Amino acid sequence: MSRNIFLIVAGLCAIVVAIYHGIEGDAIVQGLNIQPAESAALMRGSFHIGTMGWLVGGIVILFASFLEASWPRNAILIAYTVLFGIPAFSLVVMGQGQPNFGMVMLLLIVVGLIAGLIVDRRRSNSGNLAV
Repeated sequence: MSRNIFLIVAGLCAIVVAIYHGIEGDAIVQGLNIQPAESAALMRGSFHIGTMGWLVGGIVILFASFLEASWPRNAILIAYTVLFGIPAFSLVVMGQGQPNFGMVMLLLIVVGLIAGLIVDRRRSNSGNLAV
């Protein structure tokens, strides 16, 4: 059985983005020296909630590459394409096209998801049922 390498790479990139988001976000919040301490804790918590969302997204994308049924896999991939695509687009706009690590990784994830959907579509149209 062949696996969709684009989805595996996109899932692994999403996990890397999650780890980077958690470490970098925590360092940024600590560097701001926010007072009172409760506000800083709330900001750190919100960064880590986002980090968990990215991490779960990466894991779901990774396991989607192993799904046999095409419509649940496609639904997952379309949803995560939007989920990762919106922040990627906003980083492109806000950064005025200047590349940074987060932008490149998010765009790589989106391209990997779209390529994975195209590969799956071509496999199903060619009659190859191997996923």
